[in-house]
Amino acid sequence: MILTAGFFVYLGWIFIFSQNEKIRQVSLFGPSGQAEKTAKITEKENEETFGSKDIKLEAKAAYVFDVLKNQPLFELNPDVQLPLASVAKIMTALVAAENLPSYILVTIPQEAILQEGDDGFLSGEQWPIADLIDAMLVSSSNDAAFSLAFEYDKNFSGNFVSLMNQRAQDLQLAQTYFLNPTGLDFSKNIDGSHPI
Repeated sequence: MILTAGFFVYLGWIFIFSQNEKIRQVSLFGPSGQAEKTAKITEKENEETFGSKDIKLEAKAAYVFDVLKNQPLFELNPDVQLPLASVAKIMTALVAAENLPSYILVTIPQEAILQEGDDGFLSGEQWPIADLIDAMLVSSSNDAAFSLAFEYDKNFSGNFVSLMNQRAQDLQLAQTYFLNPTGLDFSKNIDGSHPI
């Protein structure tokens, strides 16, 4: 019997899933820590669900992949290039972690405060890189994303967004292109759901 398990967190909700050869179980835990819902899905039900042409999604694109079988379970416009939005912050976090020394403090520039959204940062404050990455990934902070890129461009004489695009190419994300570290829609950051 093969048994796998894992979890992911999304906006305060914890999704815990487990799988053996015949049954998949998904439990949803709310912010209170109490189990809200649990669903058991047999392999047959799973194949019927994902094999159905009647799935109704509001998303413009989707891609669900079974890592155990190494095959897609469901695709909806997987290669259509769409704005990345906050998915760009994952690349920003990777590039910042790989290219900024972990011991430095990043000074929040006024330009970061002017970015869309307000996460409570103040111009001139100094923050450790790890804290800015956390703020960027947990609360989708545009201020933190911009501050990390600004720090690299200012103090390491580089172009942070160029590093993001180079790293995407290194990861063979051929359809991916970034114009800023935040992923705000006006930037035309684009990718398809399949490569991501």
